[in-house]
Amino acid sequence: MNIAFYGNHPHWGGLANNGGSRTILLSAEVLRGLGHGVKIVTHTDRFTWFPHPPVVKKVPKDTDVLIAISISDIKEIQKYHGMKLAYWARPFETWQMDEEKIIRKLKKFSGIIMCNSGWQVDFLLEHGIESHLIFSGQDLSYRDRAPDYTGEFKLSIGCQYSTKPRKNWKAFKKLAGILGSDYEYVAFGSEKCKDKFVDTYLRNPSREKLNDLYRGMDIFYCPNTTEGFYNPGIEASIQGSLIVSHTEWRNGCGDYCSPPTAHVCRSMPEVVDAIKNPDFTKVVRMQKLIREKIGTREENMKKMVEIIVQ
Repeated sequence: MNIAFYGNHPHWGGLANNGGSRTILLSAEVLRGLGHGVKIVTHTDRFTWFPHPPVVKKVPKDTDVLIAISISDIKEIQKYHGMKLAYWARPFETWQMDEEKIIRKLKKFSGIIMCNSGWQVDFLLEHGIESHLIFSGQDLSYRDRAPDYTGEFKLSIGCQYSTKPRKNWKAFKKLAGILGSDYEYVAFGSEKCKDKFVDTYLRNPSREKLNDLYRGMDIFYCPNTTEGFYNPGIEASIQGSLIVSHTEWRNGCGDYCSPPTAHVCRSMPEVVDAIKNPDFTKVVRMQKLIREKIGTREENMKKMVEIIVQ
C-alpha cells in the first residue's frame, strides 16, 4: 500500500524540530519497514534531529491513502480523489482554528479519523464523531531503577522547556522557587532557555543525549495543560523516571498517568508533597502499563494499516 502523510498547508505545513514532526517521520520509517510505500508531502523540511528520506511537494499519483497530519490539512486533502482520505490527530491544533470550528470540520469530514490519545477519542464521541485510537507507540528499551530513595543525594527534577503556554513552564519555575536548592533542575527543549535556576539545559539534543538526560532524572514533571499524547512523560518513564503530573483532562498524560503509576496532583502543594515523598515503586507499574497498553511503534502502525484497509 502507498501511504502519504500530508502536511502541506501553505501556512501551517512543514517539518521542523518538534515532537510532532518526529512522530510522523518515525511512523513513516516503521511503515516502510512493514513493506509499505510512504511519502511525506510538505513544502518545507527544517527537521535536523536525524537523517530521513527527502519529502515531496506533490501527492504521488499512486497514493492509496492520504493522511492529513494537522486540522488545517483536512481542507487541503479533500481536493484529491481516487484515494482514501484520513486525519491523524496528535494534538487538536487549537492555535490553528478554534475548537468549535474543529468540531464542525470533523463532522463534515467523510474520511477516517484517528487520534493519538484516549481523551481525544472520548471528546469527539461526545460530539457525535467516531474515531480510532492510534498511539504513535514507543521505542522500548527500559531502564530499571531502585525502588527506594535513601536521601543521600539531591534528587534531580526534569521538565520540558517551551515558551508555548500549553507547556506551562511557569509551573516548573514556581516549583523550583518553592523547593529551592535542595534539588537539581534539568530541562530540554528546542528554544533558548535563560532561566538561571536550571542546572542543566539541553537544546535540541540528539535522542542519545536526551535519553541520557532522562536516565539522570529521578523525577520528570509534566505541568502541561493541553496536548494530544504527551511523549516526553512516557519517554522519561521508560528511562526510569518517576512521573509527577497534573489532573488536567487534556494534558496528554491520562493514557499512562494514574495513582498506581504516577503522582497525579490537583494543586501545587500536592506536587511539592509528591516530590518530597516520592514513591518510586510507581515506575515499575508504569513501565508495565506502557508495554501492555501503549505498545511499540510497529504494533501501532500495524493497527493503523488495519483500520485504513477496512
